Amino acid sequence: MVCYLYLIVQLSQGMQISEFVFFLGVIGGFSGWLGMVSKNLVAVKRDSDMICDFREYLELETEDGGGCDTADSLEIVFDHVSYRYSGAKEDTIKDVSFRLAPGEKLALVGVNGAGKSTIVKLMSGMYLPTSGTVYVNHVSTGELNQKAYFAKQAAIFQEPFQTSYSIAENIAFTEQYDKKRVWKALEAAGLAEKVRGLEEKENTCLGKDIKKNGVQLSGGELQKLLLARVLYRDASLVMLDEPTAALDALAETGIYESYHTLLKKPAVLFISHRLASTRFCDRILMLEDGKIIEEGTHGQLMEQRGRYYELFQVQSRYYSERKVKD
Repeated sequence: MVCYLYLIVQLSQGMQISEFVFFLGVIGGFSGWLGMVSKNLVAVKRDSDMICDFREYLELETEDGGGCDTADSLEIVFDHVSYRYSGAKEDTIKDVSFRLAPGEKLALVGVNGAGKSTIVKLMSGMYLPTSGTVYVNHVSTGELNQKAYFAKQAAIFQEPFQTSYSIAENIAFTEQYDKKRVWKALEAAGLAEKVRGLEEKENTCLGKDIKKNGVQLSGGELQKLLLARVLYRDASLVMLDEPTAALDALAETGIYESYHTLLKKPAVLFISHRLASTRFCDRILMLEDGKIIEEGTHGQLMEQRGRYYELFQVQSRYYSERKVKD
């Protein structure tokens, strides 16, 4: 502002128009550069705070509780669980109770905003209930040995990510990986043929941030990579929080069926707002406004002709109309 006022004064005192335009451009360029620097400084500070918070979280000391240290299978029980986010006026999850048995395939369905993702975070132990208790093998998540519990989990969230490292490292999440296990996971996930065709095979980097010969995976291939990641981990609890939301309904159903076929041992929680994708599960919980309003198999819920039936009919009609238009 001072520079602009100075130029106006000089212009009124006889400065040539050409000089005025030149200095005006210089000031404008400097102003833009200064704005960019300040914006980047704010971004660096924000990212630094996030990294510090994450490091503090990783270094948290946890009690050496039991529940899953030596267990090969996990039983998860929600006992009248409610959860309210900080600053919220009401609970997101309201008095929810259910049991996920070892080896069971449980689907949690509902419209966006019903509270499905919050249940995943409560089940994973990242959130603790506002009221009620989440039990893992009869031990509250607040008393668990969290590191042991996390080691038995595999979770894929709505925004699946990949790192700019090798395919093998993206699957194992470590530089010291078991090559045989990586290839076994790739074979089971249906991505082995793609990887074998690459120049550096499993050592090929994802993206071109580190190496120019890195590869970009398609949406379907990324989903297969995530499946290989879950298979490599050999977890006792797998949580799938709408990882295929960006895919069409048929592709999502195919991916979920792959998980259903390959994940025989662990307890699996499937989450989707597309009801047809999880019809193969042992049980389905219909969540609405933070509450479980219906429970049963796909066939049982369709026979009840309740809320699940209504939404299924609406979605079926929608995808049928889209297919006709396509």
